Amino acid sequence: MISENEFKELALLARLDPDDRDLAGLRDDFNKILDFVEKIKEVNLSSAGEIRTMNENLNIMRPDKPGELLDTHEISSFAPEWEAGHFVVPGAIDSEG
Repeated sequence: MISENEFKELALLARLDPDDRDLAGLRDDFNKILDFVEKIKEVNLSSAGEIRTMNENLNIMRPDKPGELLDTHEISSFAPEWEAGHFVVPGAIDSEG
């Protein structure tokens, strides 16, 4: 069980307002999830045997070979906005000044 103070700290770390009305039932739901995880931990898996994957061929990768290059004019036709040989995209960070 998670205490009210621990839940408030967790909410703050998740950038949530712990005093928000919508979070009132969230602590109870969170405790139910934690209880369920504890029940799962109690399951005896000793008779389950070795765990095998359905596909034994993991991480098969093709060789990294360069392909045909596209012309700059052809690339610019894909862009909603194109300026001076580059894609124009919205800024990710607002600048001050």
